[in-house]
Amino acid sequence: MTTSSSAVIRSAFLADALNLGPHWVYNQSAIARLFPDGVYNVHDPISQYHPGKSAGDLTHYGDQMMCQLNAFAAAGHWDQEVYQQKWQAMWRDSESYMDGATKETLARLEDPSSPASMSSDMAGASRALLVAAMIDEASLDEQISAARTLTQFTHGDPEVVDAAELLVRMNYLLVSGTNLPDAVQEACQHPYPELNAKQYFEMASSRLEADPLQAAEDLGLTCHTSEALPVLLFFLLRYPDDIASALSTNALAGGDNSARAIPLAMLLTQANGWGSYQEKVYAEVNQRRHIDDILVQCESEN
Repeated sequence: MTTSSSAVIRSAFLADALNLGPHWVYNQSAIARLFPDGVYNVHDPISQYHPGKSAGDLTHYGDQMMCQLNAFAAAGHWDQEVYQQKWQAMWRDSESYMDGATKETLARLEDPSSPASMSSDMAGASRALLVAAMIDEASLDEQISAARTLTQFTHGDPEVVDAAELLVRMNYLLVSGTNLPDAVQEACQHPYPELNAKQYFEMASSRLEADPLQAAEDLGLTCHTSEALPVLLFFLLRYPDDIASALSTNALAGGDNSARAIPLAMLLTQANGWGSYQEKVYAEVNQRRHIDDILVQCESEN
């Protein structure tokens, strides 16, 4: 794992922690009243969905990303089976919010005759981008395979699985030197089995002159990939070199802002590098020392 990939991984955790405060609040006016200067620092959750969490903690998405990182460190490489074992064990003692995809996946692990989760939530694809950063020296095909497998473990909707591939393709293009707007467009032009990425790109790009909060609301603020992905593309295109504004505006937009923020921060950091803004917010992440210990270990092994 390279130093630049470590920065991208850190950005995923800071983005999730930053969104704990306004996560799953759909009233933009309510968020604006509580965050009149924007969302630039961590905050206690203002919704009922994250009991026991406080400023600097991670959402249930971040908790699962931490499980990915722990599994990677334990195996010394990415191993889907190791991750699944640690993921199942994590939920035995975790007080983190358990969403529908998690409940259905746990039920199937206990009873293989139970139906698989067909969740269409974007979060499944968002977390998969972390795997690509972990195996940054692998080929594009290997990164795509790992991301699709991880996503499908908890989110069986084909569009979400395709979205994971889309994010990996964007990241790979950025690593190869493509600028962010071109990487977004090129990845969206690729044909996917179920994801109409080209249409989502057109939906996002057609609103670039609109008020960003209104544009996000028009595109949709729910967890579903059909809404969350166009909003993510919008913020990538609207703020290609301004991660602070991108993350704050995305948080102010509300809804499932963390699922959008994780790949948003990762891709913007990949495109523009690690800066003072990321350093400031990352310093507020409560588990940063544990994250750093693992990343330093992984860097030293490569």
